[in-house]
Amino acid sequence: MTALKTIAVLAVLLAAGCADKTKEADRLNGEAKAEVCRIKESLPPMAATLTAAEREAAVAGALAALSEKVRKSPALIAKTGEVNAVVKDFKPSDRFTYLFDASRLDESTVRQIVEAQCPFEFIDDAVEAPAEAPAADALGEPSADGGFVDEAAMAAAEDAGIAAADAQFAAEAERDRLLAEAEAARARKEALQAERELLAEQRRQAEASAQAVAAAPKVSCPYNVANPLKCASRDRQPTACAWNFDACGMPRLYKQESKTTCNGKMSADEAAGRIIIVDGCRGLFVPEF
Repeated sequence: MTALKTIAVLAVLLAAGCADKTKEADRLNGEAKAEVCRIKESLPPMAATLTAAEREAAVAGALAALSEKVRKSPALIAKTGEVNAVVKDFKPSDRFTYLFDASRLDESTVRQIVEAQCPFEFIDDAVEAPAEAPAADALGEPSADGGFVDEAAMAAAEDAGIAAADAQFAAEAERDRLLAEAEAARARKEALQAERELLAEQRRQAEASAQAVAAAPKVSCPYNVANPLKCASRDRQPTACAWNFDACGMPRLYKQESKTTCNGKMSADEAAGRIIIVDGCRGLFVPEF
């Protein structure tokens, strides 16, 4: 029962932590979208006198220009970086509901943000345009007085945006590389552990076998010079006599008792544990050593 309560408490805490993280991600994501709208406001106004086809073309051109700007905006790159820091551990299906990478914002996504939060407006360019014309932004758009921003400032802003995006990609690639190395190291460690366990088991088996051999009763050879094995061939027929090869080793003729020579007339049958005497040989046999 206590374990169930503990699990329930942990589940509640985990859910609360996830909810807090999602809330923070939503807040930062809203700020990123607001930054898209702020950049959109730097675009030149569109005239109210345009026809429907001209408006559609003007909106398409504005979206293309805006998409290019948001991908290079240092402020938006920084903001999406904050979003990414929060949502990087989310599931892929959840992660892609957020603007976590400015360099990957496509035109359709930018269009959705603009239509939902800051739609394009068409004004009377003859009356309101001079009052509504925005100051030039850091990317080289014309200012209200017809001047242009310094080309060096524009290039520096673009370089800063590209460098920030490259740094983010490099960090993600480095993280993936480190994760892959950690996984490979873990696999090597598991393989070494399995090999050590196998060697330990083989060593235990060898020790057990050695102990079994050491504990086995030693059988001594019953034959020696004082007590040799007597074996004789009767009527020149082969005769078999028992011989313990494990305890005594190979036999040798110690003394011939027959008139018939015993040279070459004794053979050993180790598999059957006996010696064979033939052709009338009669003699005394002892261990060879």
